[in-house]
Amino acid sequence: MGGEPLTIVQIDAPVDWRESVEGELQGARLGASDRGASVRRSAGGGRFDPQGRAGGAICLDCDALDPLIMAVVIAPMAGGLSYGQGLGLIRAVAARGQIVSFEMLEFTAARDRDGEGARTAAQLLT
Repeated sequence: MGGEPLTIVQIDAPVDWRESVEGELQGARLGASDRGASVRRSAGGGRFDPQGRAGGAICLDCDALDPLIMAVVIAPMAGGLSYGQGLGLIRAVAARGQIVSFEMLEFTAARDRDGEGARTAAQLLT
């Protein structure tokens, strides 16, 4: 991947992105406080267009998932993405181009006493 541009998809609960990040102007916001139609569009035919790009990179912060399925984060927030919505977003990116990078962040292993959070994370990755 000799310097070709990537499409980066960040899924996070707090909307903490600015209009421009290090000069990059193209981006979409999606998080627990900005869901609804945005989730449906992303899962069913969003604007991810890999043409002219080396591939896609996904950055999934676990706090974007609803605490019913992922409570092992620093600040769980009700109203997050369901398992199906999270998986739908990942599949939508994969259907439009090769996923060349996948980061899963905000997972607090010390809070995962029964291993359920790790199982959910593993299922999303596979």
